[in-house]
Parts: sequence; C-alpha cells; structure tokens
Amino acid sequence: MIRSSLGRVLVGGVLLVLASGCAAGDHVVAGDVAPGDSLPPSLAGELPYRLDLERVIGAYGSGPGQMAYPEGVAVDDLGRLFVSDTGNNRVLRFDQAGIFLGEFGGFGFDEGRFDKPRDLFVAGGLALYVLDAENARVVRYDLNGRLDGTVVDFESQDARIELGPVRPGGLAGEATGYLYVSDLTSDRLIVLNPLAGGWTPVGGYGSQQGRFRHPTGMAVSARGTVIVGDGGNARLQALDSFGGYLRSFPLADVSRTGRVGVAVLPGGALAACESEFSRLTVFSSDGKLVARLTTRGSRPGELDGPSALAVDRSGRLYVADTQNHRVQVFRVVDRSTPRGR
Repeated sequence: MIRSSLGRVLVGGVLLVLASGCAAGDHVVAGDVAPGDSLPPSLAGELPYRLDLERVIGAYGSGPGQMAYPEGVAVDDLGRLFVSDTGNNRVLRFDQAGIFLGEFGGFGFDEGRFDKPRDLFVAGGLALYVLDAENARVVRYDLNGRLDGTVVDFESQDARIELGPVRPGGLAGEATGYLYVSDLTSDRLIVLNPLAGGWTPVGGYGSQQGRFRHPTGMAVSARGTVIVGDGGNARLQALDSFGGYLRSFPLADVSRTGRVGVAVLPGGALAACESEFSRLTVFSSDGKLVARLTTRGSRPGELDGPSALAVDRSGRLYVADTQNHRVQVFRVVDRSTPRGR
C-alpha cells in the first residue's frame, strides 16, 4: 500500500476536494483490493459529486468535424482537442471551443496512414502520439498534424524477436519521454524508452498484483504513476514508473472484451470509463467513489460504449462516446452546487 494525498480538481475557479470526511491536507492510507471485491461504500444517499455536461462535439459521418466510432481523445495545454476518428481512420483536431480545425491520416498501411487509430497522447506542447492499432505501431506528429515519424513498429523484425507478437490496446506517456503500450496478446505492458531505444515488458496474464487480464486504456500522473485499466480483473491498477505495483481501484464489473479508458485529474483523482457498461466513474485519489454516470443512451449527457478519456488543465473530462459517434465534455461538480453554475 502507499500513502496518497487527497485528490483536488479545479472546476470553474473552485478547488474541489474529492474525498469525504477528511480536512484539506490530511493523508490517508490507501488499502488494496482484490479482483471481484465490491466498491467501497459511498456516503449515505447520493455521491458527493456529479458529472455535469458542458458540451457535445461531433456527430456521425465522414465529413469535416464528423466522426465514426471514435476511440481516442487527447487535449493539449492550449485546450485543443484531438480525436481518433477510428471508423474513418483519421485524427481530427478541434479548438478549445469545439470548432473543427482539420484532420490528417486516412486508411492505409504506409507511414502517415492509419488502420484503426485508437489512443492518443500529447507530450507537452510539442508532439502528438497516435496508437495506430491494426498497423501495430506508434506514430508521432506535431500538434498541427504534420508527420514526425514512427516511434515503434511492433511488426519490425527486432520487435518480433524480442517481444513476440504484439496487439496494442492502449497508449500513455509521461513528460520524460517514456511511453507505455498495453498488449492484448500477452496481457502485459510494454515500456518504451525513446532515449535508450529499447522496450521492457511488464506484467503478464493473471489476477495477482501487477498482472493483468485484458489491459486497455492507461494514463500517467504528474508524479509518474501509471494507471492501467485492467478490465478483466475489474480494477484499475496503479504502478510506479518501473512497473512495480502500488495499489488498485475496484470497478463494479468484469470486462473481458470491452475497453476501459483512464484519466488522472488535477490533484490525483482518477476517472474511468467502461465501454461494455456505458459507465463513467470518478474516484478520489484515496479510492473513494465520488461521482458516477450510468445512463446508457444517445441523448446529451448519456453514454453508449465510451472507450477513452482525456482531461484538460481545468479538470474537464473529455469522453470518447464511441457508439454515439461524438465526444462529450463533463465537469466534476459538488452536488450542492446549483445546476448551470
């Protein structure tokens, strides 16, 4: 177990402490949970926070600003939004108001083309990394959509000799340049060190601490903690930057085929979306369940098969609402706050 400070989210200029029963500055000991354990009990009655819809971006189609089955989202420091338009095999760019800026990609196998792009990662204000899933590679672009080259090709001879077959499921990274790819073939993570040019496998199939069953989405905190959506074990796992186990956050149901998207909010709170159950959940950094959205549907504020998350600097959550062919933007709001504020 580890000690972690309470999660705080800056929303609309108000600092929210995402925990109950603790004063600001307190520390709690985070207990571990085993696969299948029930979620920690919430406060009596409703959860202390709610998820308010701020805007909807996109609609079904293949035209400018439209999308089909998006499975990746990322936000840069200026609030610009990048979306993996998976069904159209391209990446879309929007400004912070949701206005369409442009696109790049298109179906193909050559560099600069995609076959089912999924997770995205923005590295500072410089680069966008794209998980080109069915081409089994990670590709780097600048933030205007200009190709900068392939970072790793899992179909290359060197990768196949050292790693064997790889079916990438998710991508995350950190400011130091390290990248993390989840591998659905062997239920492991692959840590990429761009400076040394090597890769290190972590984990493997199982339900023990530090092992995975169907790992998909990931995120990395400002302190370098790697959060993994371990859907087959109904949990999020937190690992250190070397792949060492730290703790778990339980999800309500096992998902052996769906995607679990993960995001770290400012201050350390966590969010997870589960495509199989059309659910969006927020945990405080000490593991308390503090907000949840469970309504499946197609109306604004409802979800259908959400598969990826991103967070901007103000704590807004961007959800790839995959089966609804759109991105929805939510704010985490104290339940006592009147709606519309």
